Amino acid sequence: MTDPMKNCREVGKTMDAWSRFLILDELLRNRNKYYLLNELVDKVNDALEEYGYEPVSKRTIQEDLKFMKSDRGWRIELRPRLY
Repeated sequence: MTDPMKNCREVGKTMDAWSRFLILDELLRNRNKYYLLNELVDKVNDALEEYGYEPVSKRTIQEDLKFMKSDRGWRIELRPRLY
């Protein structure tokens, strides 16, 4: 038997990911601030909680960044900051 709520849950997961992508995009566009991974996780989780979403793990943010850099994503280029 198929699960009638499966599509609703899948849409929910997609919207959660899309929300994270938008938050990450906004943070990464700020050329005056360089974020460490832990800072990105904290900022994304603060924004997610503000919008009523559950916080995510460091691994989730790593996977989101990996996707955003990939051919399936937007091929963003992240340059490490050199001190």
